[in-house]
Order: sequence, then C-alpha cells, then structure tokens
Amino acid sequence: MKDTSLELRYLGTRATQLPIQARTNTISAFTAGVQPLPTFFDASQVPASIVGGSRLSDFENFDPFIHPEFSLMTAFPTVGASTYHAGSADVNRRFARGMMLRANYTWAHNIDDATNELFSSVANPRRPFDWMNLRLDRGRSTLDIRHKFALSWIYEFPNLSTENGALRTLLHGWQWNGTYLAQTGQPISVLANADANANADTAGDRAILNPAGIARLGTSVDYVCAGPGGLTSIAPIVTGCAGGSGSVVGYIAQNPNARYVQAEVGAFPTVGRNTFESPGVNVWNLGLFKNTKLTEGTTLQFRVDTFDTFNHRNYSLAQPTVFQTGVLIGTVNNALSTTYANVTSNLFLNDRQFTGGSRQMQLGVKLIW
Repeated sequence: MKDTSLELRYLGTRATQLPIQARTNTISAFTAGVQPLPTFFDASQVPASIVGGSRLSDFENFDPFIHPEFSLMTAFPTVGASTYHAGSADVNRRFARGMMLRANYTWAHNIDDATNELFSSVANPRRPFDWMNLRLDRGRSTLDIRHKFALSWIYEFPNLSTENGALRTLLHGWQWNGTYLAQTGQPISVLANADANANADTAGDRAILNPAGIARLGTSVDYVCAGPGGLTSIAPIVTGCAGGSGSVVGYIAQNPNARYVQAEVGAFPTVGRNTFESPGVNVWNLGLFKNTKLTEGTTLQFRVDTFDTFNHRNYSLAQPTVFQTGVLIGTVNNALSTTYANVTSNLFLNDRQFTGGSRQMQLGVKLIW
C-alpha cells in the first residue's frame, strides 16, 4: 500500500556508572556477618526449642556506622547499571484520502539495580537494601513497562457536493481524531516498613515471600521467644518476650495465609526488588473539530476534546515524575502513596486508594491565519 509503511525496530542499551542514592557511612549487619533471624509462616513450623543462633539484641546492639565519629552521610556514588532490550512494530499511514493513522506496539524489558535515586516515588525505594551489595537489588527497573500499544488517527469527513452556501458552511470541514493508549503497569517493591538489616535505613528493606500465601495479602509478625532450655513461645511485638530482645530468636507471621510477610529487624528479605506489577493503563482520548474558512488565509475552528473519553478508571501508579500534576491516569499516585507498597498497611496493594483518573472535556475556539 503506497500510503502505508511498516517499520520493525530493535533497540538495546547498556548503561554503567549510573548514580544511586546511598548512605555511604553505614554497613548492613548481614554484610558484617551477623546471622539472620528466621521467620516462620505458621505456628506448626516453629521448633519446640531453639538453642544458640542470633538474637534480636545482636541487631539492636549492632553499630551500623563505618566511621562512628560521623552520622548518616547521603551520597550518590556512580555504581549502578542497567540493561534495556525492546522490539517494536510501527504502522504509519500518511495523510491520504482524508485519513492519517499511526499504530505502535512495543515489547520491552528494562533491568537495573537503581532507578529512583531522586525520590520521585514513595512506592519505589530511593536507596538499595544494601548499597555494598547491589546484586540483591538487580531486577526489573521501575521503568520496565513490558507491553505498550499506542494508536492515533485523524479523519476528515468528506465534503458533500452542494451549491448551497449555508450547507457547505455547516457540513464541510469536520474532522475526527483520537488516541488510544494501553500499557502494562509499573513494577514496585513490596516494602517491609522495618530496618531488617539494621543499617539505620528502612528505605530499601523488602518483605519475605510466603509461596503458599494468598496473592496481594500482607501481614505483620510476632516474636518467637526462647525461654529456659530454649523452649519457644510466641509473643506480640507490642508486649515483647519475657527475657527482652535477648530472648527473641525469630518471627512468626500474624496471618499464615498472607503472601507477603514483614521482614522485621534481623530477618532477611526474600522478595526481590520490583517483583509486583501494579495495574496498567487503558485510556481513550477523542476530539471533534469543525474548520470554517472565513477568507482565503483565515480559518475559524471550533473543537471539542475529551480525555479519558469513556471515564474508565485507571488505578495506575503511572510513571514517576517530579512534575506531580494531572489526574488523567493518576500521575500523582507515586508521590502520595506511603501505604500501597507497605506490607503492614491496611491499604497494602489496594488500588482503589487512588483516584483512578476521570474524564475531562474542553470546548475551544481557535482562529488560524
């Protein structure tokens, strides 16, 4: 078809020496050699007795500062890296016979170990779990949108053959255009809301995965205590163990049916970075124009534009941005959500806490000369 082209593309990039945000005067207790505390999903998994091993007090007494004479020092070392692969198909029909159309589908995969160092998103941590071991954070990038489809078009309605001036003015010059966007959601990290590795930083600490748990369900934990002879018992964190933190030998999920379990102080997270995919976007934008020639070089245009035309709620985080404006697809959600990725929150992974966007309509008049 002489007015239409099909273009297939591949793009691959490899980036090194990317900046990350890190507190460079701190070290993880695990990196320093302290053994993690176990986390049990069900009471039946808790041994009758536990003798030896780490205690919560080992982590509470751990000094995370490499140079104790200094406190927290935030820096941006250039130690990050990323890999990107994408394939796309682009169909482009140039404007001919009153019709222009462009459609694009992209499959992409973006892997990195840091994305959000400028803290444009609360749902994605700005610092890694352990800045000395970025391999633990290597995974899907916050910018990893796996599938994306975009369609745009302009259609000029054909003019009727008539000698009546009033009919020509009324019926000629109509134009319909629109766009459609559908894409998969942004990946996020399920956060523990605790300093699991005792490095004086909760930002990058993730949760523990219970493979048998119910999807999208999170839970806090209770203490597993070791008494005389190592005999174990369970105690709420709010009351603590009878022997204090020196008797805490592990944790147990409050809800054994939860897929995501809090990694409390001393527990090693097993949920990878950005392993949960938030909802995607599906939105139509349509417009209707009427162009009326006033003179040879002057046109008066009336237009009606609708955004999210069908008022379809998009409970999406959208892309992180420093420009927190607009409600079409909820671009403010990243900055406002302190609860979405927090495994201990009552609103954990609850998409309905977001606005979902709303239809917007505008009328316009434009004079073109």
